[in-house]
Amino acid sequence: MVREDPNRKGFLVAGTDTGLFYSADDGGHWTALKANFPTVPIYDVKFIKQHHDLVVASHGRGLFVLDNITPLEETGGEFAKSGFHLFPILEATNWHMWNKHGFASGGYVAPNPPTGAVISYYLPAEIKVSPEMRKKHETPIKITVADSSGQVIHTMYGPSKAGLNQAVWNLRYDGPKKFNFLPPRENEEEEFFFDTNQGPTVLPGTYKVSVTANGKTETQTAEVQYDPRFKLDPEALRAQLKLGLELRDEVSALNEALNRLNSLHKQIGSLEELLSSDEENGVVNASYKPVLEQARALDKKIMSIQEPLYNTDIQPGASDDIHYLQRFNSRLQGAMRAVLGPYGEAPGPLVVQEANEVHQELETHLQQFNTFLNTEVAGFNKTAAEHGSSTLFAGAPVQIKAGAGAAGAGSGDEQDDDDNQ
Repeated sequence: MVREDPNRKGFLVAGTDTGLFYSADDGGHWTALKANFPTVPIYDVKFIKQHHDLVVASHGRGLFVLDNITPLEETGGEFAKSGFHLFPILEATNWHMWNKHGFASGGYVAPNPPTGAVISYYLPAEIKVSPEMRKKHETPIKITVADSSGQVIHTMYGPSKAGLNQAVWNLRYDGPKKFNFLPPRENEEEEFFFDTNQGPTVLPGTYKVSVTANGKTETQTAEVQYDPRFKLDPEALRAQLKLGLELRDEVSALNEALNRLNSLHKQIGSLEELLSSDEENGVVNASYKPVLEQARALDKKIMSIQEPLYNTDIQPGASDDIHYLQRFNSRLQGAMRAVLGPYGEAPGPLVVQEANEVHQELETHLQQFNTFLNTEVAGFNKTAAEHGSSTLFAGAPVQIKAGAGAAGAGSGDEQDDDDNQ
């Protein structure tokens, strides 16, 4: 059985009694298609033109679907001659994965294709991940996604192994700033339903994807569409994105403040240990006594500011939160989830009202936090400097990013209604 790829003239695939073979020169030369493909009789093959997939029917091992063979079509298997190269990105669809019974894909045994835009690139040699990058959950392969205005809306890092690599953009904006005092998640790619660190979904349109390796950057475009089975209102999509981005930035501001409070608490603990190391006969060095007293009072104030915002006793990913009253951080994240959760729906009146209420409360909390930095932390640092002690690093006041929602909602390259279907 021999068939020609409808997306590339002269690219043939042959199924034999011993496996699968391909030819990039109209049958002049043949190469076994391995990559963990088994040695098995092949009875039929079929190309899916729109998605660049190859479906293979075997005898005794069932059906195989080779998703997105674009890299093979473009190079004919001659990857080693191309050097670093970013392959074209196929159109990505933001599918509606729920129905009245829950998840729509519950009955399949084989894994589904990745959800989002698949970014494929070739590296002639492995690029090692440094310890510093590993600590920050980064790799030498930086991937950015920009909207039609050129604004970078998502940053991620891809694998850096020799050969063909793939990374998947989940069709979302960057999420809010994360806590830096929690252990890393076991699965950083969880669906948004379980992960409040994901950002809003992008609007349908064209986005620029740039991949950088060893100082060289290559760029491709990614076309994004919503589920063609639904007729969605573009105005509703824009309204959902606008409010979603505003809430994302509000969560970022609150998380930044909580990160700062946690840092100050740790710094005070280290400072107390350092200043108390000169104790002799249970008496603290007299010159440090005012510093220690003020540090302990400052730490109590930190706890009083943090207490209504976040409960550090709750373990991430556990069900501990059912034993505690909701703190403001949970309420703010819940408001963001209420806006971003529905598929392509404009926020309703109750959701908008909740968003307005949490915004006003956040402003109050941030004002209290910034006043604390400018007065009490600054006062402590003055006392510490006067007594020859180390000071605390507090950083600049925390502000909500101004105008991010309005700019983001207007910068997508939206399509007309007919193009969205």
